[in-house]
Amino acid sequence: MRRIVAACGVAAVALMVTGAAAGVNVGRGAASPSAKQLSAGSSGLPTVCGAWFRALPSGWHQSGSPSALVIDGQVPSNTVSWAATPKSVWDLQNPLPRRGIYIWVDLIRPRGGPHGTPLRLPLRLHNASVIAQEGRFSLPEYRFQGRYRHQYQVILGVDFGRASPPTRLRRLADRVLHRLVLPRWVPFRHRGSC
Repeated sequence: MRRIVAACGVAAVALMVTGAAAGVNVGRGAASPSAKQLSAGSSGLPTVCGAWFRALPSGWHQSGSPSALVIDGQVPSNTVSWAATPKSVWDLQNPLPRRGIYIWVDLIRPRGGPHGTPLRLPLRLHNASVIAQEGRFSLPEYRFQGRYRHQYQVILGVDFGRASPPTRLRRLADRVLHRLVLPRWVPFRHRGSC
């Protein structure tokens, strides 16, 4: 497998492995976007980048850093990032393996700005709301939701491949949550903010 680093705001990303998603970073400590990669993209409009995870445990993989356009000071779309244990997300139609963990992060700046309860970092599973996974109602999803520094709304889910994840899997998920990097979406006029 080759390591692919998807540039935020740049659409050219190669398919790594048959059946794998484009823009996936694989391996120990999958790279986060560099300053040179974080650009305004080919449209010339400013962009904002999604979340990423630094120094993931061995074998974990993550999406490339997604981006969204800034239009008239608003971010009308969202960015979705994820990190997962080996063999967990190559085909989301199938259930997660019993030892699987899938962590996803959705960032958006709604019209009128972010609102609600501030999100406190680092995130810990014992502080999450527990809901049913979408489409797999017998499995838990640990959910965090709130605003980040008056910059955007965050919705984050931690999914497990079994109804009662053992302590070792919950601790592993907590370790990865501690490695979450939320980007800075500063007030922007003519440039990206990542």
